[in-house]
Amino acid sequence: MFGFTKAGKAEALALSGRRWNVVAEPDIGELALTGVVVLGPADVWLAVQGTIYHDLGGIWSKTELPASFTQTEIGGTSDRNMWAVGTNDSSEVAAYRWTGSRWRSVRMPHPASISADILAESAKNVWITSSRKILRWSGSRWTEFANENSPVVGPLAPFGAKGLWVTAYELRTSSSWITVLPYQSPDAPVFDNGLAHIPGTRQTWLAGDSDRGAVIMKSAG
Repeated sequence: MFGFTKAGKAEALALSGRRWNVVAEPDIGELALTGVVVLGPADVWLAVQGTIYHDLGGIWSKTELPASFTQTEIGGTSDRNMWAVGTNDSSEVAAYRWTGSRWRSVRMPHPASISADILAESAKNVWITSSRKILRWSGSRWTEFANENSPVVGPLAPFGAKGLWVTAYELRTSSSWITVLPYQSPDAPVFDNGLAHIPGTRQTWLAGDSDRGAVIMKSAG
């Protein structure tokens, strides 16, 4: 878990049994994280405004994305399938993929948008969302879907083999959009900040905020 202390210092926590322990992370000052991918206890990727940090066995390395690229999120399933998505100088969606030694620009459609999000389930199933389009990479080609029902970008989570959660309120099945109304406490509405699918199940967990503080919820199925 990554966030900031009340004093504004970046902090990372790891759950060991029933206890949260502070773990080492790079010194990013008061800069906001723009992406986190945890592949394992000793394989973590952090994005901070165009700078990508990679922890491999307790040693942090750092790489930079081009200055013309405004990175908004990262996603991936392995060190050979790591993506950074954002916008270019023309306010169009763009993406870079990690080759193992550098970030390489991805050939793709470039819908106009001020932000983008990504869900990389595998090297042959990658979703990129923007305020106007949803793009899906099959490993050989891009497919575009209109993003009419959910103009808000992210967070994202998989649903089945070909489905996608776009925030906790919109579900893209293999053929259509479904609007979902999650539980809301009348005196403390929940705003979703992150979604996570539990592998091998149909459950998706939500982490968000309300007027009462942090909230964690899970889907009914």
